[in-house]
Amino acid sequence: REVKPDPDVNVLREVRRRAASTLQDVATA
Repeated sequence: REVKPDPDVNVLREVRRRAASTLQDVATA
């Protein structure tokens, strides 16, 4: 398996962004 840090970092950022959005939605609801 080739190590491609950039895509992995992008995925982690996307997951964290979605998680943050979900937490905000839950807190607002």
